[in-house]
Amino acid sequence: MRLSIPRIAPSAGRALPAIAATLLLAGCGAQSTAPAPSGPAGAAGQSDAPVKPAVNRVVLAVAPPGFESNEMRHIGQSDTWQLRPVYEKLLGYDAATGATYPQLATEWKLLPGGLSFEFTLRKGVQFHNGYGEMTAKDVNFSVRELVKEDSTGSPAPNWRQMIKSVDDSDLYKVVLNLREANANFMNSVSELEGGGEIQSAANFDKTGPATMQTGALAGTGPYQYLERSQSSFIRFSRVPYQQWRATADFPEFEFRFMREASTRMAALLASEVQLASLPNDLTVQAERQGYTIIRGKVAGLRTFLSMYCCMFNDPNDFSKGRVDPSSPLLDLRVRRALDKAINRDEMNKGIFGGKGEVMILNHFHPSRPGWNPDWEKRWPGEYGYDPAKAKAILAEAGYDAAHPLSTSMFVEKLAQYSGSDDVAETVANYWRAAGVKVDLLQMDAAQITNATRSNKLTNHFRVTATSAALLLGVATYTSTYPQGRGVAGALDPVAEDILLNQIYKQMDVEKHPPLYRQLGDRMFEQHMSIPLFWLPAEIVVNPKVVGGYVFPGSISGTWTHVQNIKAAR
Repeated sequence: MRLSIPRIAPSAGRALPAIAATLLLAGCGAQSTAPAPSGPAGAAGQSDAPVKPAVNRVVLAVAPPGFESNEMRHIGQSDTWQLRPVYEKLLGYDAATGATYPQLATEWKLLPGGLSFEFTLRKGVQFHNGYGEMTAKDVNFSVRELVKEDSTGSPAPNWRQMIKSVDDSDLYKVVLNLREANANFMNSVSELEGGGEIQSAANFDKTGPATMQTGALAGTGPYQYLERSQSSFIRFSRVPYQQWRATADFPEFEFRFMREASTRMAALLASEVQLASLPNDLTVQAERQGYTIIRGKVAGLRTFLSMYCCMFNDPNDFSKGRVDPSSPLLDLRVRRALDKAINRDEMNKGIFGGKGEVMILNHFHPSRPGWNPDWEKRWPGEYGYDPAKAKAILAEAGYDAAHPLSTSMFVEKLAQYSGSDDVAETVANYWRAAGVKVDLLQMDAAQITNATRSNKLTNHFRVTATSAALLLGVATYTSTYPQGRGVAGALDPVAEDILLNQIYKQMDVEKHPPLYRQLGDRMFEQHMSIPLFWLPAEIVVNPKVVGGYVFPGSISGTWTHVQNIKAAR
């Protein structure tokens, strides 16, 4: 059966390095036959000898997701963590190294023509709750669900833009046909990004779409869905059979949603939870009381300010102008002044205990392709803290005490790290000290998403956290890819051309670095977002219950690979 997917105008929406080795293999038409790594620190995350845990259910306390749902196609990239324990993807992501490995696909190759990838599927993998063996039909179903016109999750526009059709005529081989060259394709089918999780077609045929009442559709992961209480928790149970790659130590796992960090700390001290995401001040207190800090293995988590301001009326024709040509954020001088008004060193010490690394350019890092050392030399003059200079630049742009620059800042608690609301309020205070009038806003994440998709936010900022790979990060936050999606950066036609017409269409990643440098130069000069910090992904655990937790911390949503949480011995 061949599924033909109609081209649909995508809605607005929202993952470390691109998977270079995988893309190179695919680009050469070769097959990947490398076995999945094993061991507690490896991609498979297998347990050592069985151990009796101190508790039956291990609980991780975090801030709630921005949007709760049991239907994967409606969940945004940064919120997919809430159901990741249930699902697997064609390619896995090693929790210790960030390398990809064969997961539900044992090998893959690029077919003649350069736009079709054939994946050979692992035989014998079982869906939860007796829904049978995973086959190409389930891959086809999962893609078809994701690309539905009414799918609202941020991965959906990318997949609509990317996938032309799916061929599942062979039970254990599936071919994904692309509309055009897409350098991010292999990232999209791996655990590095949300979207494309393989779900049971038989489950859907029997029960219909997943709902908050009926639960999530069956997956193939080490944990299966158990129950959820909206705004409170979501629970999973270890599968009652030998899962093909991993056996979790704890019979049950729970994400406990607690908005206030102080509440999470109290729950940890009272042994109501065994792991908790805490801000630096509480992390220090917990460590003094004998709790253990575990850090993610693969750097990638970062925080910055998304800038809602600069959307085009027609993403396919920039000559039709901007949605709000009067937005002050369209003025490069304003963006530069706002950057220079922020004391990042002080913020780092006060909020993150000095653990953060000041970000030179959003999404770019010396460890990533395309890095330009000249950015570091120019950074103090362009971005470095200088409140007097910030005021002078604002005055040059026409703003003073009689006519102050006005803007708005959303204040939210993010699940990815604690202290995001403190970041928002601190930045707002720095801007006020520079003479800017800042309104602090509180709005439900779903409402913000709806407002961005309807182009109602044209002079707003929002603290954002992601672990997106370089390519997807730039595309998601500072471009129109897929069409209509980019609403969180100072969109720029020159950067758009480099990104969409050169990088995305170049499947040979060896040719990417000089293109990334061109793109980075433009982003640096244009102040296309407000860079803040690269952060360590840290979790506080009760060492009497939790003996270790190998997690990458480099995937949007941060809290993944929970089957690797080890019982104390």
